[in-house]
Amino acid sequence: MRALIRLREIRQGKRSRWNVEIWRGDSLDGSRVYPDRPAARRVARAAAEDYGTVVILAGPDQAPAGVSQEGCA
Repeated sequence: MRALIRLREIRQGKRSRWNVEIWRGDSLDGSRVYPDRPAARRVARAAAEDYGTVVILAGPDQAPAGVSQEGCA
């Protein structure tokens, strides 16, 4: 099964942090927060190469619910 990697912006007042999430099927497999977008993008890109998967950029309230293998191909 392939994974889905999501970059998500977390806003805290005037500051933003970036969360990299790794989803397998409908469950969250791992998550880590980075202080800036370039750092998060580097990690997401490297993980995507390792997992052979796709990266999506999402807003703070969007979750990749019901993602299937076909959706990640």
